[in-house]
Amino acid sequence: MRATTATTRALILAAVLAGVASTTPAAAQGQPQAHWDDDGGNACVLAFERAQRARMHGELVDARTRLPECLAEACPARVRDDCTRMRVELDGAIPTVALAVRDAAGLDVDATVTVDGAPFDVQGGRASALDPGPHVVTYTVAGQAPRTARFRLYEGEKSRLIVLTASAEAPAGAANGSTVAEGVHRTAWPFVLGGAGVLLLASSVFFVLRANSYASDAKDAARSVPKGVGPCQDFGGVPADSRFCEADKNTKTATSLAWATGAAGVTALGSAAVVWLLESRSSRSASPGGASPRGARVLPAVGATSAGASIDLTF
Repeated sequence: MRATTATTRALILAAVLAGVASTTPAAAQGQPQAHWDDDGGNACVLAFERAQRARMHGELVDARTRLPECLAEACPARVRDDCTRMRVELDGAIPTVALAVRDAAGLDVDATVTVDGAPFDVQGGRASALDPGPHVVTYTVAGQAPRTARFRLYEGEKSRLIVLTASAEAPAGAANGSTVAEGVHRTAWPFVLGGAGVLLLASSVFFVLRANSYASDAKDAARSVPKGVGPCQDFGGVPADSRFCEADKNTKTATSLAWATGAAGVTALGSAAVVWLLESRSSRSASPGGASPRGARVLPAVGATSAGASIDLTF
């Protein structure tokens, strides 16, 4: 009986020791162990999921920066494989662009450049990674007012070159910050004249309708006048028809007003168009080199592996 009890205790002890050995951390056995974050989640999996979400929202550069955490040796092999595959796909999809600021002669000039509000290095001449989609670039040359342009990048577009043109001198009014105010003042007159022209033409239509109404009243009144007698003429002691005289007078007055307001409306609209054209020409001639400070230009873009064109919009 005692021998049986001793044998049972020995078997139980062996089972406990075997369980302890099976729960020994993998790191203690010389194998990498997946690391965990402060909330108890697998940091490798979380990093991969965050990279996936960023990629779905078009934030490819941000997704690329999250991948090193799930590529660590401590991460499970399956997670590392998925991260490696995503890294290859992102490297091919993320567009790269180089910016250059040049004068009218095509020579590079020093400038401070930002893209979407973040500093952008143009001195190194290297292409930088940006997310696909629209971007806003602001560049400032010493002694000149800041200029703004917009461009759009597409997935897989590599080494695109965008040339930003700097004028030879600062735009007029840039020194005292009055550029915007002057622009508003220049464009006010065409709108005022155009609005007046529309109102005058509407008044002309109104007077035409009134003239037709008065003419109809005069026609009805003329039927009661004896044959051979003028509707607004006394004859044989018979007084003239006052209704016809009043309607005829109103018809003539409304017709005159219709012609006058119509002509004035057409003149006002024509003047608005002429003033607009003259101010646009004056704005272009006042800018350095005869170029308009505001407008759109198509710029060729030739890179190491691709070629295309971009639209330079300056405000």
